[in-house]
Amino acid sequence: MSIDLTEETITGAVRDRKYLAGAVFHRRPAYGAQQRRHLGRGGRSGGDPVAGVHVDTWHSDGDGFYDVQMPEKLHDQPAMRALLTTAADGRFRYRSIAPKYYPVPTDGPVGEIMRVSGRSPIRPEHIHFRLQAPGYDRLITMLFRGDDSHLTTDPVFGAKRSLVVDFVRHEPGVAPDGTVVDVPFQTVDRTYTLVPRPDSRNG
Repeated sequence: MSIDLTEETITGAVRDRKYLAGAVFHRRPAYGAQQRRHLGRGGRSGGDPVAGVHVDTWHSDGDGFYDVQMPEKLHDQPAMRALLTTAADGRFRYRSIAPKYYPVPTDGPVGEIMRVSGRSPIRPEHIHFRLQAPGYDRLITMLFRGDDSHLTTDPVFGAKRSLVVDFVRHEPGVAPDGTVVDVPFQTVDRTYTLVPRPDSRNG
């Protein structure tokens, strides 16, 4: 049986370890976000579910800013990020607000390169993931929104085709976690494939 491997991509420029301990997502629409999203994910290896995978995930807010870029506004509290663990069936699920596309810094050499080359500085809308489990290679990847107009001009070349996904829009109603949502929301279900590390004793 062939297994589709999950492609890796860059970690991302905005990530601060001090925000990871005990981090949870803000569970209300805020900071310009208009829709909540209920996201389901799975960790698999060789077609079998992997339980106990530690999933570190983070993204921008509805205005394109990460929590580490607005410590005063958030009173130095984490937002739009979470630490999760896959269940016995290899799945994890969470709810968050919608992120937004944003520009890379353009006030230095990178900005000059963008201007000279005529490239757009806008990163397409995306969500970061870092998955780790004992006995498996660490996976650092992202998901990109399929209808984002900036996909083909990502200035850091991180938007790989295999990481582009469709977000399914739903009218107000019952979400995948059983809660009743009174505003439109979107869902996406993605399976991540983890690669087992060779047994060092056999190396």
